[in-house]
Amino acid sequence: RSLRASLESGLMNMRRGQVSLPSSIDSKD
Repeated sequence: RSLRASLESGLMNMRRGQVSLPSSIDSKD
């Protein structure tokens, strides 16, 4: 794995986490 790829994947995971977290809470409600 390249450092650049790991950084990009990390940013994608953070963005997905911010979006999926509230959506998962809404689905539970």
